[in-house]
Amino acid sequence: MEDFLNEKTVRDALGVGDLDFVSCSSTVYSAMMQDWMRNLEVGIPTLLEEGIKVLVYAGEEDLICNWLGKHTTTQLIRNWNQNDICQRREIITWS
Repeated sequence: MEDFLNEKTVRDALGVGDLDFVSCSSTVYSAMMQDWMRNLEVGIPTLLEEGIKVLVYAGEEDLICNWLGKHTTTQLIRNWNQNDICQRREIITWS
């Protein structure tokens, strides 16, 4: 995959110039370490109470933030009995 994404024609089509694709960027990894394993579930009900719209997203094939765990979390939040707005929301699959 890296060879393909680093072909000049592919980089040109994507508009990324001379940037090389890497499957695991140490720069991105280092930046994300500050956000590693934070439980955001505890703050979501407060956001909903304030009327702030929340999008919970996870890629179907994401190895770190798997969709099944996110789905379970959203089900728990949807069943949170103090927030009827949250319970009325439908889970939408994007493709």
